[in-house]
Amino acid sequence: MDYQEMIDSFLEALVAFVPKLIVGILVLIIGMILTRILVKLFKSYLKKRNVDKSLITFLPSLLRFVLILAVLLTAIAIFGVKVTAFVAILGAAGFGVGMALQGSLGNFASGVLILVFRPFKIGDIITLQGKTGRVSDIQIFNTVLRTYQNELVIIPNAIVTSNIIVNISTEGLVRLDLTYGISYADDIGKAKSLLREIAEGCEQVLKDPEPIVAVRTLNNSSVEFDLMVWIDPEDMLGVRHFITEQVKRIFDQHEVSIPFPQMDVHHFKED
Repeated sequence: MDYQEMIDSFLEALVAFVPKLIVGILVLIIGMILTRILVKLFKSYLKKRNVDKSLITFLPSLLRFVLILAVLLTAIAIFGVKVTAFVAILGAAGFGVGMALQGSLGNFASGVLILVFRPFKIGDIITLQGKTGRVSDIQIFNTVLRTYQNELVIIPNAIVTSNIIVNISTEGLVRLDLTYGISYADDIGKAKSLLREIAEGCEQVLKDPEPIVAVRTLNNSSVEFDLMVWIDPEDMLGVRHFITEQVKRIFDQHEVSIPFPQMDVHHFKED
């Protein structure tokens, strides 16, 4: 093949490819625009249906990924590349990346499970991995908690789904169990009456179900009481602090002693 024939062959190939190139570029541009519009419409639809905030974040992201992948495959097919071969290459590459990112993929799968089965949602107060706080965000790979100390705790989703989750907000009410002790010399009836008055005097404590006061156990140096009150999960720390302070104040006023550890030291002098 001489030089002129090579040029002619190249020009023929170029003339044949240019329309495909133009159409492919148009498909990419229009596809990206449509993807953006569809994702926005889908997100607005989810908001109108009062879908959980975590799903409003996750589902549009997943839809965007699927649509962009479809647009890219369509454009590649228009360019003349065999999509089956490309998918096979993509699958092989995905397998290799998957083996290298097993932990991340596990977190992703766990994130999907959390969003599907919803053991908790954004805004719930939960205890997880020894941390209690409000769910700030449910991401694809992590769950974010904001604790009462204003700490931001980021926990991988694989750990979330493989451990015990205590959701304090699910039922709307929570029972707060407190334990206090008195000495054996003090009157049990008087102590129970004072504890009940303290609980009923706290505005955040519900009247129904009513507070429960009962003897918990007889320790070596104290009689312990359980004080059980029903409250809103939001008020847990405030109620605990208020009642504990009031117990000390009221017990002191009524001369009810709270035992504390003591040690008797006997000194013997030898001749």
